[in-house]
Amino acid sequence: MTGNEEVNVPKGTVLFRQGDASDAMFVVHAGRVRLTLGSGAEMREFSVVGPGEFFGEISLLSGAGRTATAEVIEDSRLLVIGRDAFHMLVQDDLTTVTRMLSEQGLRLSRTNDPIQEGLQR
Repeated sequence: MTGNEEVNVPKGTVLFRQGDASDAMFVVHAGRVRLTLGSGAEMREFSVVGPGEFFGEISLLSGAGRTATAEVIEDSRLLVIGRDAFHMLVQDDLTTVTRMLSEQGLRLSRTNDPIQEGLQR
């Protein structure tokens, strides 16, 4: 996928799994998407994203596999931003890049909190 398109996605759809290859990121127009780490009994929710929020950008920046699993938890309308459009966006819009980095920092902090708590015990 190289451009942008809006898609309606029903509740229960897994958009991608941790470790999958990446070719797009997503912006939520309506609905909610759960982001989790791990699998099976070791799966942990670290974020629920809703309207105006985005996800899936980390693997586009790094070129590595998906860092989390994304599951639609209520019927959603998503903007899908393909790899080429994403690269143009980050080259041309410093405000968007700054917002993405800020959000990544917040997510990392929330993900690390349980680890820090475990180390302090």
